[in-house]
Amino acid sequence: MGLSNFSFVFLGAKNPFQCVLPNGTIIDNKCSTECTEYIPSTRYHSYAFDWGIICDQGKLSGIQVAHMSGLFIGAIFVGHMADRLGRLPILYASTVLICIFNLLTIFVPNATIFMVITCLGGIACQGAGLMSYNIILELVGPSYRAFAGIFEQIIYAIGIAILALMAFLLPIWTQLALAIAFFGPPAVLIMLPFHIESIRWQASQPNSREKVLKGLRYVLKVNGHSYEDHAEMIEQWLATEQGAEIPVEDLETEKVALLRSCPRRPVKRDSVWDLLKEPMTLKWLVFLCVAWFVNAACYYGSTIEAGEAFSNPFLGLALSGLIEIPAHCLSPFLMNRFGRRRFHAFMMIFSGIFFLLVWPLSFLDEVVIYVVFTAAKLCCSMAFASAYVYASELFPTSVNSAAIGFCLTIGRFGAVVSPLVLPLGRAPASLIFGVFITLGGLQALLLRETLNQSVPLTMTDLRESKLQRI
Repeated sequence: MGLSNFSFVFLGAKNPFQCVLPNGTIIDNKCSTECTEYIPSTRYHSYAFDWGIICDQGKLSGIQVAHMSGLFIGAIFVGHMADRLGRLPILYASTVLICIFNLLTIFVPNATIFMVITCLGGIACQGAGLMSYNIILELVGPSYRAFAGIFEQIIYAIGIAILALMAFLLPIWTQLALAIAFFGPPAVLIMLPFHIESIRWQASQPNSREKVLKGLRYVLKVNGHSYEDHAEMIEQWLATEQGAEIPVEDLETEKVALLRSCPRRPVKRDSVWDLLKEPMTLKWLVFLCVAWFVNAACYYGSTIEAGEAFSNPFLGLALSGLIEIPAHCLSPFLMNRFGRRRFHAFMMIFSGIFFLLVWPLSFLDEVVIYVVFTAAKLCCSMAFASAYVYASELFPTSVNSAAIGFCLTIGRFGAVVSPLVLPLGRAPASLIFGVFITLGGLQALLLRETLNQSVPLTMTDLRESKLQRI
């Protein structure tokens, strides 16, 4: 994911170049309609030179927008499909498609076809990213949810840093594209033996008892336990989650058999419409969508900017990725200490403050600007990572993927907008990012806290719980 999502930063890098005029005169870094050839001034050779678009900012930005548009399109459909078909089929299909599109990149002859391929790749990246995150968060308990979710973000950040290293070692863009494509198949083969379907999703489906028990037996086995040791607890959970209409507070082990034979009330499939027609969840959704929009715009914008706006793009992008590692390591502790709502909101506000400082400090040395810029990215990445955990705990499991997919849709629209802001320049772009993410942080304070709160299984459970009074 980290390799695929930001590969265009180097595959299409606008490096220093020389323009060759018809009379043989060479001019540096100046575009002219009379240029017969563009030659890179550095050892790195991107597709911008092969396709003659080094001076066509519209096509260079268009390729970035195409990939972000793929993320946007994927966010519209992936969540709903996963709530209907399951998390695992979407994850596997998306991962295989990423491998295919990464490989096709090598054979693309022009920018137009590349836009199509990278857009399709963005859709697949969205599916793989969202489903891997959902499966992780739905298979662990509340006390480990923040740690599990953030760990995936750490691996993603390492991927960004590895991309910068690979680009430094492989100066020809086709070599880099081939190396990125090579990572895909081993990743698919490695993950196959370890993934299981989300048990919480299965429990929210009709007639899923046997599938749920199979998944639980596997989890117990991996953790060194047996089903018999936890049969009473499991049957109690199934009784409450799948609808046995009997009290379970004083269960005894011998009642397990009785619980198994209890009639189950039908489990209604919740839809996106159920999410939207409930005033409480609609309010949460609107607030989170605003937060995701500004977070995505600032996160992707600052990451792309780190690889383009500074004198050493390899070091810039590598540090931009590596700075996320301490951010993600601290995030679980801070989220558990201060709560999801305050942590998410204040990280956005702090990020906005640092972004706003870039313009008044722009007269200083580039190193100082980069430190301030990196601090903004640090806070932004912490807020963006916590948004996943926060959203996964805010909505019922039956509509969780749809809700997160909805937020991602709006968030990816922010990602689409970010490449259009960057040509304005580092200082104006930072000012725009700073204003919007600060406002987003202030409105995020209006959400409810989810720390140590159980996640409702369905919309009905949410309505019947005390959360409806919040």
